[in-house]
Amino acid sequence: MKRKNIDLLDKGVESALKTKKGNVDVSTEAFLKAVADGDDVLVRDILNINPKNRAGYFSSKNDKGDNVLLIAVESGHLDVVEVLCDALKGATGFDINAGYGDNKASLLHIAAFAGNKFVVDYLIKQPGINLSLLSAVGLPPIYCAAARGYPEVVEVLYEALKGSAGFDICLLYTSPSPRDRG
Repeated sequence: MKRKNIDLLDKGVESALKTKKGNVDVSTEAFLKAVADGDDVLVRDILNINPKNRAGYFSSKNDKGDNVLLIAVESGHLDVVEVLCDALKGATGFDINAGYGDNKASLLHIAAFAGNKFVVDYLIKQPGINLSLLSAVGLPPIYCAAARGYPEVVEVLYEALKGSAGFDICLLYTSPSPRDRG
């Protein structure tokens, strides 16, 4: 779907420029702003304006080094998370279980840690999601939600986990006791 430059400017994207071919070129900064603001309509429109630029949009990062999907998950912008995941489905190199930061926390860890129940509920329904994936420090997403005091998120994760083959709540987190640490 092609949008006129003025439509994007009305949405606050000041860096939308008309190219020689009549396509609208939107900067990665404008895309990052739309994601951070939770504007799923604008995010979808920007992705559809110039599909050739999608890789650039998805590889763009904010000042903290977070990519657009991480920003949307952390902020709890469910509609934007849905748009981004739909656009990434089938993309080469996209891993729903990828780890971010020093702790190698997955998107599910991050949503659980932030208490974003609806984002967690969406992510657990994604093909290939690993509900009991451990971060680099040995924590599963359900523990992140429990430790931060989000019982509704814990319940969503527990309900999803208890249907898993070989599920044992006792095995989700086993920290070595001080005696075992040597």
